Amino acid sequence: MLLLQPRPFPGYVAREEVFLPDECAEIVRLATSRPSEPARVKQKVGDKVGVARSEPTHRQGEVTFLAQDGETGWIYERICQHALAANADWGFALSGCGEPLQYTVYQPNDHYDWHMDLGPDRASIRKLSVTIQLSDPDAYVGSKTASSIRLSDFQRS
Repeated sequence: MLLLQPRPFPGYVAREEVFLPDECAEIVRLATSRPSEPARVKQKVGDKVGVARSEPTHRQGEVTFLAQDGETGWIYERICQHALAANADWGFALSGCGEPLQYTVYQPNDHYDWHMDLGPDRASIRKLSVTIQLSDPDAYVGSKTASSIRLSDFQRS
């Protein structure tokens, strides 16, 4: 039997200035030039798992999915560069971005209640989640991003 002593497990890694202000503005321009849709959550409905549905009491906002293409490749490269550096603390075997980026806009009274970034189907292989603040945090009131994760939530095998 091999027993592994886990190394210290940070709940999150914070990095500043991943994107410069003009790059943030370009990401916003790209996202707002593409179609958006109401934000949804994936749930179990009957015997079907991972059904995307509107659930305004849990999540309300607008999302635009940014697939990796000629216009967005630089965004993916930068995020992956920082995710790989942050992953040094966890040591996950990463194999790329499995999902398109979600650009989300929250208006006053919109929200996303507490949740875990994992679920059925493709979301079951999520290892790292990335949140990037594109707007100036002094430009609005409210909106807190929270992370609560403990090593005891996971088993190493």
